[in-house]
Amino acid sequence: MREFIFLILYIFSLTGSAQTTTSLNKDIDEKAIIKTIDSIQTDYSQGLVLWFDEPATSVGKESWLKETKPNYGPHSNPDTAWDKLALPIGNGHLGGMVYGHITEERIQFNEKSLWTGGPGTKGYNNPNISEAHEHLPVIRNSVLNGDIEGAEALANKYLRGTWKGNDPRFGKYQTFGEIQVKTGISEEGVSNYQRALSLDSAFVTVSFAKSDTIYKRRYFCSYPHNVMVMRFEANMPGAQNLEFRIKSPHKHTFQTTDDGLLLTGEVSDNGLGIASRVQVVAEGGSVEINSDHIKVSAANTVTFLLTADTEYLLNYPAYRGEDPIANTLQTINSAKKESFAELKGAHVSDYRELFTRVELEVNQSSALENIPTDKRLNAYKSKPTDNGLEVLYYQYGRYLLISSSRKGNLPANLQGIWNNELYPAWLSDYHLNINLQMNYWGAENSNLGECHIPLIEYIDNLQEPGALTAKSYHNARGWTTNMHSNAWGYTAPDNYGVLYWQYFPLSGAWLCQHVWEHYDFNRDKEYLENTAYPILKSQAQFIEDYLYKLGDSVYVSCPSWSPEHGNVSIGTTTDHAMAWDLLNNAHKAATILGVDETERIRWSGIKDSIQKVQIGRWGQLQEWFEDVDSPTDEHRHLNHLFGLYPGHQISPITSPDLAEAAHKTLIARGDGATGWSMGWKINFWARMHDGNHAYLLLKNLLKKGTSTNLFDLHPPFQIDGNLGGMAGMAEMLLQSHAGFIHLLPALPDAWQSGRVNGLVARGAFELDMEWEHGQLVKGRVFSKKGGLCQVKYQTKLIEINTEAGCYYDFELKDMRASTSNDEVYN
Repeated sequence: MREFIFLILYIFSLTGSAQTTTSLNKDIDEKAIIKTIDSIQTDYSQGLVLWFDEPATSVGKESWLKETKPNYGPHSNPDTAWDKLALPIGNGHLGGMVYGHITEERIQFNEKSLWTGGPGTKGYNNPNISEAHEHLPVIRNSVLNGDIEGAEALANKYLRGTWKGNDPRFGKYQTFGEIQVKTGISEEGVSNYQRALSLDSAFVTVSFAKSDTIYKRRYFCSYPHNVMVMRFEANMPGAQNLEFRIKSPHKHTFQTTDDGLLLTGEVSDNGLGIASRVQVVAEGGSVEINSDHIKVSAANTVTFLLTADTEYLLNYPAYRGEDPIANTLQTINSAKKESFAELKGAHVSDYRELFTRVELEVNQSSALENIPTDKRLNAYKSKPTDNGLEVLYYQYGRYLLISSSRKGNLPANLQGIWNNELYPAWLSDYHLNINLQMNYWGAENSNLGECHIPLIEYIDNLQEPGALTAKSYHNARGWTTNMHSNAWGYTAPDNYGVLYWQYFPLSGAWLCQHVWEHYDFNRDKEYLENTAYPILKSQAQFIEDYLYKLGDSVYVSCPSWSPEHGNVSIGTTTDHAMAWDLLNNAHKAATILGVDETERIRWSGIKDSIQKVQIGRWGQLQEWFEDVDSPTDEHRHLNHLFGLYPGHQISPITSPDLAEAAHKTLIARGDGATGWSMGWKINFWARMHDGNHAYLLLKNLLKKGTSTNLFDLHPPFQIDGNLGGMAGMAEMLLQSHAGFIHLLPALPDAWQSGRVNGLVARGAFELDMEWEHGQLVKGRVFSKKGGLCQVKYQTKLIEINTEAGCYYDFELKDMRASTSNDEVYN
């Protein structure tokens, strides 16, 4: 059967007249149609798949109409099915949530740069207080003299920004709207319903039977062609009678074109131009393009292509420069030249090049793998023995990162790329006190380094506005950020609530860890020289000027607040650990490049003089300079353990005393908390080499912090828990932060046998390994760049002098290694 694409352009309405076209291929052999789609109802419950045996409810349709302006923090989603039952698709630019209803399909969709606020918003101005730094000495002296109340009062007066926390100028990430497709099919008599998301191919498929007709729908977001593809099929000719509409809460109009619709409009508060085009191709039947919808009658197969864009461009300070009307036209014109099979092939090839790099198997398969995901998760909650669900959760995290973070787009925000609200929780922004960073913890070790690029490009863009913030609040060189950011390069403190919710000048140093890690995992010297080092050097200059010398020899961060927790301090452990990490990475980068010897000497001296991590009165790792930690405190944030993870200053191997103090802190804080907090604790316990405790947190995350569509629930949905959990599972199997590759450092007793292929270690090494009865059996190293590779398992250490592009096999039984390329193992 030949395949055609029914393309609809979603466009600005200049005419109200309907255009009717009749399909040119009336002579299609109807028997051939039936034969070709004979196997249309396949069992999609096999493989790496999330699936349901019923549609997601449509009671939340056009959920923005049900929104009441909520508080800044958590609230229930106005569409109860959205973060529980709908299935996500995305390509880093476009995102969709598929509901799979019988009578009217719904796909809520997003375009990554669709934000309110920013330039163009009424009253938009510099959020920094330029003279704030003038008050630092007085605030600092109050802290040093023990006048905490006075210091807090002064800081609240002078160290805030000019914008309140939920200020319209800051903005919010937005839904673009909903695709609604009426099908003319009633729910009565429907059988064999399946709605499935295949992680293997990044497809959502909906299939069901009614009488003798088997219906099938397929959805995906293509990164190569930047379109959302929606295909409606059946095993009987003429079965597709569809009415396609797009609903959007943003001011817009439609225009008909020869073969579709174009929507154009703007965001109401900032004038950001938006556009979406849809094009349709029908096989058989007829197509009628009306002023605001498309009607397809008696078609055999229908394919819709949708794309969307805004004027947004990542260029401070304007953040404008794209032409969404021209861009969407070019995109659609390119995509419509391809058949459905060609679009699908390009999409699957592109996606699988990333996704298939890592394979994970744990123990034997379970019968639970063949039941719907919601029922499978409920079974896990009562008896958490389904290792296959844990593997699915890990690979789902990789799927979500691929789908929400691709080169050329903004990084994944609090909800990745998916949001159905106008007033999302926490604005669906970029929280810089853990959440944005957590989104990318697993990018490198789970072999998705390309997905890290949007974050690094975003960080690069923060340097210029961050320089204003560094100068205003610290009279410092370089650049800095604080607690929150957005699509518009916001770096100032907020003017909302207490200081620990807004003032966090070391967040820039934390972001810079990602800039360094991308180099350390890939060893691309050109990237280090041209991209990473300029960012690191500028941040190191800020750290130099920011730190305060206490007495003759110790540098502290004063005044300092631990994120979201506690009073002002002479110095918080998290600030000191991040400053140390930044200077250490900048020093290493400069050494590799052979530049800035004077700066290297200075950075090394400051780094070594930063206040050391302290052990407190009950054996805990202190959160503050002052020994005031409470053993009954179960606060969700554990930023003072940064040196354990994602830093590398604390280790059971290299610093057992500090590791023991971190252990006491982790025990005191407990095994509960929000979804993202449990995701972080998995990583902590993995770094402690306590696989069973890490596994307990993984089980808790699945049982207590995961929705039926496997979205992490803070609550509400936040993607950081998914991606933090993914990173933690990889960390349980492989670590490389201590100067060697550590195999199975936190393998839980429950994972008795298994294999993993494709995890990445620092130094640009890929690792495969197998284990049985809880013991390593064999492994393989692939060296991307060459050089010395040190591999540790339990108490044994082997060294391999590698060459770029070569594989090296080794077995535990004799600790000898051989190479599949006949290289000599040393």
